[in-house]
Amino acid sequence: NEYDLEVQLLDDEDEEEIEYSPEEARAKQSDWILQLERLARTSSRDASAVEKAQGILDDMFETYVQTEDSTFWPTVEVYNLILEAHAYSRSENGATEAEAILSRMEDPEVEFIARPNQETYLNVMDAWAMRKSPEKVESILKRQEERHQQQNKENPSSSSLQPTVESYNKMIKAYGIAGDIEKAESLFRSLLPDDDEENKKLEANNKSWVQIMKAYASQGGTSNINMVESLFHEMTETYQMGHEEYQPGTDAYNAFIRAIGKRRGGPQKAEAILFEMMERFRKGEEAVKPNVETFRSVLAAYSDQCDKKRQIGTTAAKIDQLLQIAEGFFAVHGEDKDRVLDERLYKMGLKIIGYCNDPKKATVAKRIVGRFQKSLDSGVGIPDRLYYFVLVASAYTDGSPMEKLEAFQIALEALKALRNSQEDGLDSSSAGMFVKACRRLMLEGRKRDDIVKEVFADFCRRGIVNEFVLDEIEKTASGALQLELFGGFVEDIRVKIRKEWARNVM
Repeated sequence: NEYDLEVQLLDDEDEEEIEYSPEEARAKQSDWILQLERLARTSSRDASAVEKAQGILDDMFETYVQTEDSTFWPTVEVYNLILEAHAYSRSENGATEAEAILSRMEDPEVEFIARPNQETYLNVMDAWAMRKSPEKVESILKRQEERHQQQNKENPSSSSLQPTVESYNKMIKAYGIAGDIEKAESLFRSLLPDDDEENKKLEANNKSWVQIMKAYASQGGTSNINMVESLFHEMTETYQMGHEEYQPGTDAYNAFIRAIGKRRGGPQKAEAILFEMMERFRKGEEAVKPNVETFRSVLAAYSDQCDKKRQIGTTAAKIDQLLQIAEGFFAVHGEDKDRVLDERLYKMGLKIIGYCNDPKKATVAKRIVGRFQKSLDSGVGIPDRLYYFVLVASAYTDGSPMEKLEAFQIALEALKALRNSQEDGLDSSSAGMFVKACRRLMLEGRKRDDIVKEVFADFCRRGIVNEFVLDEIEKTASGALQLELFGGFVEDIRVKIRKEWARNVM
């Protein structure tokens, strides 16, 4: 009948093969891989990264089924990128979901899936390490050992799944993140060379030193900072005694900078180490080439000196200078992934600028965001959070009337950018900070009331009013405006935030 014919036609359309030339297939698959690599790198700050990565995997598998072209078969490398995205995501279930994927990859009854390799287990260990579960990391290591033994029975010459020192480095990392320094130190020491080297199956590598230094650095406190410095010098001495594999490289220096930056005079010491690394790299020492994390570690030294509202002894120009040095360095020496600097570097710099006592900090913040915009590909917008830090720099500006006027104009520009954002970037934090800028930068009067009235109405329409916004409205709006908006003074009548005003508050 007509219905069956229609169904048959649809089935025929569904089964129609899609064909790609070998070049087209490789290009499409390469593009998917590049997207997965980017999502794996950004899952810690992009809540949608895991879902997007899973969507790419689904598309890849569907294309493989439709074309029967092995180019599109999701290899273990593809699954490892999915696992990496789960590992570093902020989802509480990230490790559980990663382990579930591992279980399917191990299950012999699941046919159409890649089998795990060494990197697979390391990514799942990472997922549990990031969630402060060293006992789970240990259980994954045991699973890897068991699978290796099973594999070895079937093929005695195979050692592809035999745990390496990298597996134990993940254990050191897990203990460190969980705050169990004693176990981290004990495991690390068990991997160091000693008189019984012939019977030692595994020996520490460069990353082992880095992980134990990070473990101590993450705990803070003078004694732990001293321990990081001691470990760095011990690593250097061990290298000088003939263990060339222990030569302190960029990662070790980054951990050292993070620790040394917490000392008195830390920012200056951190900068000195950075400049030493840059000079040595220019003379041919590739092992100490600064990366984005190096610059973030130096900025962290300045950030550590911050209190909640002021940066002592630091000007906005100093932070801007460090960012410009990073931009110039990576423009010449950066790999492709470094040419557009990590937005976290800019966020950190702008945050420090926001709380320094430089009357020109709003202007500097605007200039930095402008440079970052120019570095982005055409059509790519500025991350909305950067505009929040521009608002902070504006709101906390102290200076002459002209400097305050300039800061307020910059705040208006940031608000406009957030309002026009395609990502609905105007949130409660930015809304409240703009009202704070009105209070601190404008004189009391009708003009200030007019602006506050207009933006409050907009914030209500957008559903982003929370206690912070309402508190700033109370401090900024005149008594007459409060009577108009709320029918009384906010403090006296205890204004309740209407449901529709707060419907989009996160």
